[in-house]
Amino acid sequence: MIPRAVPIPFLRPATPIPSPKDSTPRPPNAHKRPVTVLYVPGTSNHEVPEEFKKALKKRFKNNYRLICLQYPATWALKDSVAAGDKVLKETLDALIKNNEDIYLFAESQGALISSHFLSQPKYYNRIHRAVLVGHPGVSAAHWTSDRKILEFNHPLDPTSFRWTNLKEEEALEDVQKLRDGDLTTLPTFVRVALTDPIKSAWLGFLSLSNLPLIGSIIPHPHNYSQLYPMLISWLMCDVEED
Repeated sequence: MIPRAVPIPFLRPATPIPSPKDSTPRPPNAHKRPVTVLYVPGTSNHEVPEEFKKALKKRFKNNYRLICLQYPATWALKDSVAAGDKVLKETLDALIKNNEDIYLFAESQGALISSHFLSQPKYYNRIHRAVLVGHPGVSAAHWTSDRKILEFNHPLDPTSFRWTNLKEEEALEDVQKLRDGDLTTLPTFVRVALTDPIKSAWLGFLSLSNLPLIGSIIPHPHNYSQLYPMLISWLMCDVEED
């Protein structure tokens, strides 16, 4: 489920979204044929958010085809990510075979899955541009100044924290086991909490936002919906507007 977004100044992103001109210049012959926008949702989400659809439609009208990747997107992270890898590979291979212009937008768990392919030259070279938001810090692949990939994370988003000595495979497996009631993984989380106490305390504080009364006053920085218009502008800067 996408957390509720609340416009409170101290939770607004500290890192500005780079202007499209800061990455890839708009070519004189911008795309005129419809392009494919591939949206890869995060955990517990299985469709494109309405805010994303509206932002895309408002600017580009009909010059695109929007696809939402269908994969489990559950908290059984190890299995869900593995299934997502399989589906995304099949989808990208099909789009590439059809010589389609691919613009990828991925959030949270979807960003983690997408990073597995953006880090491979075979797919990196065939994807026109990509935006990853709320990208898990445990991922083995990150981008800070790539001309065609924008990784945008709120500085207070715990999903994007780089936890000390916690690797992607271990994190996925241990979270899945813990949610299945396997307490043998507790030492991992105790170790992480002791190694990164400030980050852990912030994560615990944000968990209060799930409570009805407290959740109405504590915004969650893992919601990026208010930034969709700017992120879409960056993603599709070389696509001709209708």
